Amino acid sequence: MKVIILATLPVLAVLAAPAPAANPLEITGPSGADMAVISSIEPDHVDKGGVTLGPVVPTEQDIRTPPEGVIDDKEAELAFPINSTLDDAEGVLTRRTDAPYGIKKGLAYNNGGITNVLSKAGSATWAYNWGAAMNAPKFQQIPMCWGVGSGCDAAGINKKIDKGDTPWVLGYNEPDETNANGGSNRTPRQAADNWGKDMFRFQTRGPKLVCPAISSWNTDKGHTGGPAGLQWLKQFVSAASKPSYYRCGAQALHWYGAQGESAARQAQLFIDYIAYAHVEVDKMYGTTMPIWVTEFSPLPIGNVQMMADFLKIVIPWMNKQGWIHRYSPFMAEHLVTNGKLNNAGNVFVDTK
Repeated sequence: MKVIILATLPVLAVLAAPAPAANPLEITGPSGADMAVISSIEPDHVDKGGVTLGPVVPTEQDIRTPPEGVIDDKEAELAFPINSTLDDAEGVLTRRTDAPYGIKKGLAYNNGGITNVLSKAGSATWAYNWGAAMNAPKFQQIPMCWGVGSGCDAAGINKKIDKGDTPWVLGYNEPDETNANGGSNRTPRQAADNWGKDMFRFQTRGPKLVCPAISSWNTDKGHTGGPAGLQWLKQFVSAASKPSYYRCGAQALHWYGAQGESAARQAQLFIDYIAYAHVEVDKMYGTTMPIWVTEFSPLPIGNVQMMADFLKIVIPWMNKQGWIHRYSPFMAEHLVTNGKLNNAGNVFVDTK
């Protein structure tokens, strides 16, 4: 049975945030743990549109725990090259051979036909659609195990692996959010306890894992009644019965903007949060963790000019950060109008 999920998203506020730089393209974001403290406010409800999923109850399989590995801190500080991963056997930084997918830009989409319009050489090289039934053949397609248990299309993901199409599998989608808000709604303990069953069967077949994508609402009490955002992730890492149960090659983050703010201001808020989250995530995992920003948008969602002005600022910044490996704005459908690239789409494709 198909499930249509109408997702709503969090809004981030920053206390004592620095004023936007005179030249937004020169924004570098805060450094280290001394950045402004990010506050927790109840987010506005923003309709992202429907995401179609086809849940399949996964088949139980024996899970092989891979050997532990630790990336040397000194090596990690040099910044992971795009598509570098933690080698299972050696525990060292290695370069994947999944070229030509070295460009960070990706597409989050519902309609596969839309992606054809965005396939200009040198632009996006990978795509995902919150599931495993994918139809964007011009791109490296990254399947997602959307939720715990029946929310994970294990059969579909295994088919992708069988074809040798994907070096990665995305983990749970916003388990810190309710189903009504587009999340997979699981406590950190539930997610940690199921991670081995749901995800390790894929890793043992070759792909690397991207740890659960969290919302940007950083609070102890979110819409689920439990922690959200980085607070959820911290408890997820702590709740795992053994380090290997959450061991991933990257961490996914989501971010949505603030209603009524300019594109430049929302870009600054985005940069502040992603830079802050990067530092906090590194603390949790004890090493430099590659970041995938798999959903992000200024508000209001769908405002073409707002998105265009926002992307002009944040794309160059993300491309300069060695620890950001991949990013995909929400969403491909908002970059195309009447079958052609709109202003936001042109900015997305052309901005370096």
